[in-house]
Amino acid sequence: MQVERRRLTDLKIILNNEREMLRKTFQSLESSYQNSSIIEETKKIIPSIFDQPESIPEISAEEVITYTGVTKEWIKELLGIDLSQSDLHIELVDGGLLCRLMNALRPGCIKKYYPNTKIKMLRLENIALFIAACEAELGLSPFQIFTANELMEGNMRKVLSVLIEIMKLSALSEMV
Repeated sequence: MQVERRRLTDLKIILNNEREMLRKTFQSLESSYQNSSIIEETKKIIPSIFDQPESIPEISAEEVITYTGVTKEWIKELLGIDLSQSDLHIELVDGGLLCRLMNALRPGCIKKYYPNTKIKMLRLENIALFIAACEAELGLSPFQIFTANELMEGNMRKVLSVLIEIMKLSALSEMV
């Protein structure tokens, strides 16, 4: 448990360092390129930030524990829900929490969803709403997002990979 906490802390430090580095890059660009679009210049210098991969690399089995902790912390920061003692798959499987996350990132993008539902058809609809919002609001392609079946079957490696990518995108959009 202590090793996972240390890894989680290390990941947070790395993410904060990357954020700070990007922030400094934007500041230097702003002072250097006053007559041109800062985003366009940044795209030329750091294209990997803006280019979406064809698919999001799936995390390894060893990384699942660490990324589960990171994801739970992110949910706590974003929604104020403490999932530290919960099974993340069980919390996400009905799709309601995913819809809440998306609405926290892009307010009002999912108008109606079904929180805490046990009905499979409504769960699938919630997940479909989340997937559609990922495509429309975050620009992810269908090849980058997990499917409803992957979530329902508990493929947390794929689900966590996508949620980590969404975390990165939301952190970048806060800086721009």
